[in-house]
Amino acid sequence: MDKVIRLGGHSAPRTMVPKAASGGGIVVPIHNWLKKNGVQFRNRSQVIDLLMQDGKVTGVLINSRFQYQNDKAEALSPRQI
Repeated sequence: MDKVIRLGGHSAPRTMVPKAASGGGIVVPIHNWLKKNGVQFRNRSQVIDLLMQDGKVTGVLINSRFQYQNDKAEALSPRQI
């Protein structure tokens, strides 16, 4: 069971410790929630720009053929998703 503890000089308990007390215990539930709510994850993609409308992010301009070789990023042609 997850628990909330007092940590780092807090005056009240406000630090959540997941049952699996590791990075995955925090990141995996967030990742699953985002996927369930329509977020698409792309591997080997470079974010070029965020698409905004009325002050909100509505999409992402990506380079889906991003290559990372020898500590140099090689940008090919970006595409919009």
